[in-house]
Amino acid sequence: MFKGKHTRMLVYGRPGIGKSTFCKKAAYDWSKTLKEILKNFSILLLIKLRDVCDVGNIRDVLRASKLLASDGPISVDSLYDYIINNQDEVLLILDGYDEYSFAEEHSPILAIWKGEQLRDCHVIVTTRQLECDELKGPSHVQLEIQGFKSWKRKDTFARKFMAGEDLDEFKLYLGEKDLVDMAEIPLLLLMLCILWKEKRHEGLPKSRAEIFTQFIQTMLDHKGEIQLPLPFQKMTSTEAREDLSNLGKVAFKALLQDRLYVRCSELPGNISRSFEKLREVGLFQIVNLTSLNPEKGAYFIHKSVQEFLAAWHIKEEVLSMKGESAPSLSKVESFEKIVKMNEVLKFACELSTEAAYVVFRHVACVGREESFRTEPLSQHQELCRRLISHSYFCCSAEKRRDLCSVFPSYTGGVLSLDSNKLNITAKERLLKSGMTPNVIFFSHTEKSSEKSYQNLITVAEDTDAVFFSRSGEKKAADLLKKFPRRPVSEFFLRRERKIIVYVCCLWKEEDGVTFPTEMLRGLISLTEESTRVKRVGDPLNEQDNETTPCLTQNTFSITDLTPQSLSCLTQITIYHIERQEMKMLADLLPLFTDLQWIDITGKPFEIIDAQLTETLVSPLVRTITSNINLTAKPAAVIARSLHQAPGLRLLDLSENPLGEGVSVLSRHLSRVPHLVALNLSYVKLTKQQVNDLSEAVRQSNISSLQTLYHVSFVILVCICSLCSCPFCSIYCGVVLRIFTPLVREASAIFPLLL
Repeated sequence: MFKGKHTRMLVYGRPGIGKSTFCKKAAYDWSKTLKEILKNFSILLLIKLRDVCDVGNIRDVLRASKLLASDGPISVDSLYDYIINNQDEVLLILDGYDEYSFAEEHSPILAIWKGEQLRDCHVIVTTRQLECDELKGPSHVQLEIQGFKSWKRKDTFARKFMAGEDLDEFKLYLGEKDLVDMAEIPLLLLMLCILWKEKRHEGLPKSRAEIFTQFIQTMLDHKGEIQLPLPFQKMTSTEAREDLSNLGKVAFKALLQDRLYVRCSELPGNISRSFEKLREVGLFQIVNLTSLNPEKGAYFIHKSVQEFLAAWHIKEEVLSMKGESAPSLSKVESFEKIVKMNEVLKFACELSTEAAYVVFRHVACVGREESFRTEPLSQHQELCRRLISHSYFCCSAEKRRDLCSVFPSYTGGVLSLDSNKLNITAKERLLKSGMTPNVIFFSHTEKSSEKSYQNLITVAEDTDAVFFSRSGEKKAADLLKKFPRRPVSEFFLRRERKIIVYVCCLWKEEDGVTFPTEMLRGLISLTEESTRVKRVGDPLNEQDNETTPCLTQNTFSITDLTPQSLSCLTQITIYHIERQEMKMLADLLPLFTDLQWIDITGKPFEIIDAQLTETLVSPLVRTITSNINLTAKPAAVIARSLHQAPGLRLLDLSENPLGEGVSVLSRHLSRVPHLVALNLSYVKLTKQQVNDLSEAVRQSNISSLQTLYHVSFVILVCICSLCSCPFCSIYCGVVLRIFTPLVREASAIFPLLL
């Protein structure tokens, strides 16, 4: 925590994230001598800064904070004298700088923090993230409380309140409902756990808006159980709607002005009671707007709470006007403001089918002058297209039928279906009722649900979709019924002269998704003849001993005629590939003319033939990831084939027993002029290989090299800051990654000096 002269620690984070809890926990640990480092302090003083605003000196700060009983044996003067004379044994915890204000020029709190007073005391200050800039300068240590970022922390917390519950199901639920970010905040995760336990068997909420509605009511119910005074007792449904709408009106106005708080002076008189009710249950905190501004404001515990309240206001406007319009929406008159208020509008759609219809008409009207037909779409256009789709599926079934024929025109003919939208589309037979999209995509959220697969078959039937193969045209619904169940995300539909079903990706995973052997056989013509894979040419005609050619027998005859339904395949993800599956992919690879990503995991310690590995290197492939335990021969084959991927920017051969393949790689690095990152971590190298590799890197454009020397020693390591370089996205450049799981050993990191 504190070392040497490092006596000032700044702790910051979002509202509700646990800053005050952190302070109380530190005080508790000190009082119980639970932490070794806290034993160094003879006194720990926890001061809430909101209690000492405008107090002029340190002695008065101690008095105003009421740390000592007025009739106790220790006086404030005695405590102050002890602190002055024993500063290195004193820990001051100043909680809530964002709630602190001081009207005069010289603040005693700032004087302490800057070391102008009590310089040798150890000090912790907590504040909200927005208020920490002026405190960073004097700080020696800065810590951000981020909440439960990892699933492990969420899991540990949730288990305390959900004994006997299926947490895997709960975590899946959080992901599907887009609640992972909310679950990082301890208070919100607690409420989600309570809601899960109380509502799970009665029917879980199906939207985030419904979750928030029940979430707020659960908080009010919880407060009611402890018998609050009359003003804070449970609201009736009528009161709740009015109170939330009034508060939502000012929340909406604040969001338009990019404010994540509401000024208390903005609140009308009829909102004060509901304001207090909702404050008591913890939805927001009342604090000074700034440390120097005594005006009070309500800071919401999470931005999504403010967005939900703003959406509630829009919903109530729509209902009061019987679905005709919502005056507040007139203030969201541009794409930019729609983007800003996107979550508010989504919440409003989920709160009411009438509101969804009004939002649909409004966003479509704003976007009428913008064309969704020009590709690629801007970020604003794409977001608005998704919002139109979201609002459409939130409408009533009657309204969906009315809008069915015009809906595709507002989205550029694109229909994106997650599992819920797919179910609605199939159940209501929307694609048979006049909807004619040009492209239909399916979400990756639900990969292998039987229900979703049956809905896919219904969509194929309603659109009279077909598969194209060498043998001609085949009715898609009939073939899908014959195939073993596949993830719906493997397919998309596109209107050409007919609606064609394309395969966009192939999966084989641990969760029961098998290799698509039957589907691939159904989409190509089988022959009894065998052919040989033509070996990729080697421009240097090198024939190292480690790369003796080996040709593998194939089961399919590949001609120049590409099976059309496979021509749009972009991604292959295969876990624990079998040799026969590898051969099938090697045979079919030339047919996948739009391939961008191959991710293949081999069986541990099983060596794949070098010739098969070679076929994975293709100038058409932008990103290749294969986990196939590379030894010298296949590694050398890959090194010789690098010239076929001239746009390659990152090469990862880490954790492989490459042997002499490293030497071949060094000779061929010049063939990939755009390569900027090379990872050979946990690859054993000889001294000569180290020298050859170093020389090759110096003559290249490689700026990031990571490798170990004989596993135990780091020789050259450079960690590239991917977030600031042009290839941080896997789709921005070409990546070749060959990876295998070996025993990891600890390593140090040093900068690469070239």
